[in-house]
Amino acid sequence: MSRPYGINYKGEKMKHLKLIIVLAFIVLAGFLGAQTENPLDDFAGLMFFPALAVAKEDTPAGIATKMDFNMFKSRLLGGTIYMGKGSYTAVELAAIVDGMDHLATELAASYDDWGEVGDGDDAIAFGSVAAKLKTRTRTVEGKRVTTLTLKIVGFDNDVKDYVESANFNPDERTFVILADGDANDFAVLNGLNWVGDWEAKGDNLRVITLTAEWGGPTEHYITMYQNVSETAS
Repeated sequence: MSRPYGINYKGEKMKHLKLIIVLAFIVLAGFLGAQTENPLDDFAGLMFFPALAVAKEDTPAGIATKMDFNMFKSRLLGGTIYMGKGSYTAVELAAIVDGMDHLATELAASYDDWGEVGDGDDAIAFGSVAAKLKTRTRTVEGKRVTTLTLKIVGFDNDVKDYVESANFNPDERTFVILADGDANDFAVLNGLNWVGDWEAKGDNLRVITLTAEWGGPTEHYITMYQNVSETAS
């Protein structure tokens, strides 16, 4: 079959294909423009996405399922506070928190009931400040300073007098706080030295404020547990 002279059918097909591709990108850019304020950024993202070099960090196992501290703290307000002298190693602590039965045995043998956690956002509060090198942005190893505050209500005169005495601060103490209404959630404040103050309010409610401060990481000193089994496995 003869073709009219001077017509390049192959070239015409390529022009049509290029036109279709250009129109497709225009339609796509218009769609993205309706979805976001800056369609050019999205268009560039589509073009260069395979070259991005950002990936999720390999965080410690289970960290994504940990309860937020503020949510956990709200459960501790009004909870029962137990105090024992001394501290635990990591192995010792693991042995008494693997079941509520083991914890109950330890509390009965080694702890005294000191009352309840006070109300308010400041009843349990802690924060840390990490020192940094002046010429760099890196933190200085071991130079993190953390302050922990615990307010206790419902204590008796013996507890008040003891907190005021010179014998209170020099010794390491461990506090276990059972969550109010849910004893399977609790916190352990392990082996810290505390300074105590107290005040009496207008409703005759006395409040002890304990403060501890230390340097370095917080992992060994503040540990929170939730949904612990009734019996150790």
